[in-house]
Amino acid sequence: MGPTLYSAPREPQKPARPKETDVDFDLNDEQRDLRDAARRYLEREAPIGYARAMMDDERGYRDEVWKQMAEQGWLALPLPAEHDGLGMGPIALSILLAEMGRVVAPGPYLSTVLAGMAIADAGSDDQKRALLPRIASGDLVATVAAGLGDVEELGGHLRGERLFVADGAIAETIVVVAHTSDEESALYICEPSARTPVATMDQTRRLAHLRFDGAPAERLGSSDLSSVHRLLDRASLAIAAESLGGAERVTEMAVEYAKARTQFGRPIGSFQAVKHRAADMLVDVESLRSAVYYAAWAAERALPDSSLAISMAKAFAADAYRRVAQSGIQIHGGIGFTWEHDMHLYFKRAKANEVAFGDATFHRERVARLLRARA
Repeated sequence: MGPTLYSAPREPQKPARPKETDVDFDLNDEQRDLRDAARRYLEREAPIGYARAMMDDERGYRDEVWKQMAEQGWLALPLPAEHDGLGMGPIALSILLAEMGRVVAPGPYLSTVLAGMAIADAGSDDQKRALLPRIASGDLVATVAAGLGDVEELGGHLRGERLFVADGAIAETIVVVAHTSDEESALYICEPSARTPVATMDQTRRLAHLRFDGAPAERLGSSDLSSVHRLLDRASLAIAAESLGGAERVTEMAVEYAKARTQFGRPIGSFQAVKHRAADMLVDVESLRSAVYYAAWAAERALPDSSLAISMAKAFAADAYRRVAQSGIQIHGGIGFTWEHDMHLYFKRAKANEVAFGDATFHRERVARLLRARA
């Protein structure tokens, strides 16, 4: 059972000290500082215009922005302190990713951080010493190759392909999910035999197909099937957090436009149909916020139901961000469909996030499996 969020009224008594399992639904001062500092930096140095500019860039990011992120400790944020990281948990990372989602941040941040967390989780001591300080400093771009496609490990070599790998064409280190000879799965570090960039609807995020034709591979420490599941959890929570930030910003933009745009001599926000649509957007955003931060809270405390909470958050994020982005376009009317307006960038990111690391159907089925296992 999770924490009790409601209880019957009692006689007044001295407040008890919060337990480790009590949920705090507000950010603490340190978390607010992280959120505010990240928002200020992104609005100043990497606003939505930066995402537009990087749509035609071969790599999808600028070195100076990447280095600034590293200097601020963003790449080191979730990595262990003994390897030059800051040792912060899923809540802090979710806060940062939500802010990045607000500006549809391009670049390999998410890919690199996920690879770094996989290495920190399952890598050998030598692998951690060799790779994690370079990731924390911004000297190494990395990614994870999971999901679509099939890769098999045979005798220390990988064969197969992984499709739609984020930043797969530019990453120097790739953590690959592959089947092992005992019909399990594990993580490997491998240089692919071929990398093919793929054009997709979301032009702010670079994807590639990777092929492995007997490429030499190094197993990531003690990785096994449980390591793969933990990687899926981290990636799913990260995508859900980024979706929260995007949905939040779309709602703000829609409300601002509804207040300013007039029709028949009055703001369109005064019309009942627009009010209802905006209210539905707010409900989706606030529900998603609760789902994401509960999942992050559960993951930070390694609660038994953390995987369940994460898949529930990812399933809801897949649907909610798409709905909010669609409604944002509808409220903006004709201008919302134009290339010049930013709304389509959020809609495209919503569609990309919908399927990244499992769509809503995949995660609902995972929730069902986890619940059956607990029964």
